[in-house]
Amino acid sequence: GAGGVSFELTGRTLATRTGTGAASASIAIGEDASSLVFLHACEKPAQNDMAYRFIYNFDDTADLLGHYEVTYEDAFVTTIPVRYGVNVLERTWAESGAERTYCYLADPVGIGADETFFAFEWANPRFGKAIRSVAFRAAAAFQSAAGKTSADNTVFLRALTVVKKRPAADGAMAKPAP
Repeated sequence: GAGGVSFELTGRTLATRTGTGAASASIAIGEDASSLVFLHACEKPAQNDMAYRFIYNFDDTADLLGHYEVTYEDAFVTTIPVRYGVNVLERTWAESGAERTYCYLADPVGIGADETFFAFEWANPRFGKAIRSVAFRAAAAFQSAAGKTSADNTVFLRALTVVKKRPAADGAMAKPAP
């Protein structure tokens, strides 16, 4: 696990090719969640320019590989961008020895002897609304702030963990009223 989150790695890995705009099959959730933790990686390195080169546009310095589409019980849809070097890196990252590659919003998780996936936790902004499903939609011809078009890649979703809503503290840890 990563940061106390456990993953059950018994099922298949969902793989979606980028550059196509294709969507994966939906993964049913069916419950309210505090957060979702994605254990994912991409097939090969992508681009992540130095952010200080494009101060006005930090987000677009990292290649957009696609996004997760979270659909709630009331049909509201929100998206979670999957960006290289932000919340995902290639699954051969540990053995590549590439300098200056860092995934600053996800933790590396070694799987077997030669694969690394990245645990990225997304905080649900809609407490009290059940999440119906999650799907991945690949980016199609994303252009970075430098005007470079992203090369085709593949995003692998190895596991998805639902962090359930937790009850409020019993009061012993709460601050006293003024």
